[in-house]
Amino acid sequence: MKVFISYRRDDSIIHAQLIRNELAARFGADEVFMDIDDIDYGEDFAQAIDARLDAADVVVAVIGPRWAEMLQSRLHGDDYVRYELARALQRGLRVVPVLVGQAQPPGAGLPDNLAALRTLNCLSLDERALKLQLNALIETLLGRSFEDAAHDLRQRIRSAHRAQLAGAGVGLAMFCAAWVALFDYVGLETRLDSVTMWLGDTAASPPWSGEVVLIAIDTKTVQQIGRPFDASWRREHARLIDSLAQAGVRSIAFDLFIERAGAPADDDALEAAIRRAAPTPVAFAVQQMNGDAPALLPRFAAVAGWGIACAGTKLGRARSMQLALEHRAQRSPSLALAAFSGGGAIESIDRSARELRVRLPREQRSPDIGYSDEETVRASQPGCEAVRRGDRVAIQLFDPAVLPVLRDAPRRLAYERVLNTADTSELGALRGKIVLVGLELPDQDVMAIASGPAGSERWGVELIAEQIDAIVRGDVIRPLGSAGQFAVMLGMGLAGAFARRASAAKPRLVRSAVAVGCAVVCIAAAAAVYRSQHLLVNLPAALVAFALAWWAMFRIEKRGVS
Repeated sequence: MKVFISYRRDDSIIHAQLIRNELAARFGADEVFMDIDDIDYGEDFAQAIDARLDAADVVVAVIGPRWAEMLQSRLHGDDYVRYELARALQRGLRVVPVLVGQAQPPGAGLPDNLAALRTLNCLSLDERALKLQLNALIETLLGRSFEDAAHDLRQRIRSAHRAQLAGAGVGLAMFCAAWVALFDYVGLETRLDSVTMWLGDTAASPPWSGEVVLIAIDTKTVQQIGRPFDASWRREHARLIDSLAQAGVRSIAFDLFIERAGAPADDDALEAAIRRAAPTPVAFAVQQMNGDAPALLPRFAAVAGWGIACAGTKLGRARSMQLALEHRAQRSPSLALAAFSGGGAIESIDRSARELRVRLPREQRSPDIGYSDEETVRASQPGCEAVRRGDRVAIQLFDPAVLPVLRDAPRRLAYERVLNTADTSELGALRGKIVLVGLELPDQDVMAIASGPAGSERWGVELIAEQIDAIVRGDVIRPLGSAGQFAVMLGMGLAGAFARRASAAKPRLVRSAVAVGCAVVCIAAAAAVYRSQHLLVNLPAALVAFALAWWAMFRIEKRGVS
């Protein structure tokens, strides 16, 4: 409540100051205006009076014993008290006359613009019961007794306590639900992760390190070679390895499976090329395991590295790829990790930090590679028997919809172009690059993803290229940590309870707008956190925490507990 105090300095300044102090203690100093205290030196007096009057809810007119006399003496001159009260009455503000010093109520002789004062009930301020009379003034301004105000205050405090308990309880429950990944069982979490990514990626430019080059075997390549793609291409692979090794690439990875023997001459050529390429490492894809050994021809397993190439899936826009897996005591890299490390071994896994340490033999160092999450495989993955039930898998989450289009040089080169380049100096741009070789043939290893720069389907080799590039860039998409998730769930629970409490008396449409607005703010905040930090907030749990706390407060109100 904003209060404007009108008084005459020569008539009632002491009483006005007492009233001002009492009202300021009750409503706040900024809510009570008195010209002697609240108009600064150099400030336009008239403008300040008008501004404060226009903002006021009530005007307290302090009338002393000389008030009427001074009014009459200034009828034909400037009288700001008369101006203040006339403006207040004209605007329809509530005016409360307060009689001090045994003053009489305004009577005859008032000018026309103050005539309404005669009909207003006046409050007499008796110095012998000053505190009691000031309390009566405050009750008059509030329009209710102190007993009613105290009762309302107790009710509000009780309601706030119940809102705190409801919000905190719901927040804790949702944190537990998020901890056990309850919402992921029905795919809700990953669907809303997709929404977070989509909003966070709006207007974002696709990142790319420039350290990864894709060499693609497509229909044009098959036409150039002159025969269907099969094991006989191992002769071409040998020539390709020779060219890439001479160009000084960092490593070569084939998203191809070498599980069965081909023609002896072809296999001999490929093995010899791998040996000649040393120290440039060569790795092949694996989808099956023979016990603890990869399903890779022994002669190639002896000279080349390997990595598991299985495209895990998350619903919608979010997609997961295995980065490494642990089967009993054996640790196996993904093809992307094998390509990055040059076939280096996984030395250790720090589960608390979500990092694994991998050896880079050529560089003689062991960097820590971050991963998004970890899970225990509940069932063998169809089409990828290398990932078995009970394995612990380090997951790398990424958003393929912002994967740069790998269709042109220098990010993508045609297999036949590299194969037929007689002068290796033309391949100088490949020096120090990680080279990934894979198929881009119709109906082979095609993955459905969210709509992105190149449509809704991408080849699996492109996703592996993105996985390698993310490792190079150190880009890790992670779920929000336990402490952060707890804070979010608690905050959303409290927000739901207090939002319902604050809007309980509002119309249904307003309440609905408040609820929807809070949900939109939550989603927008999650998208902002994802875009800036690549952290995924558990949106289903957060939104359900808000909704349940809102409902809990509704039930409390319905039972008459507030």
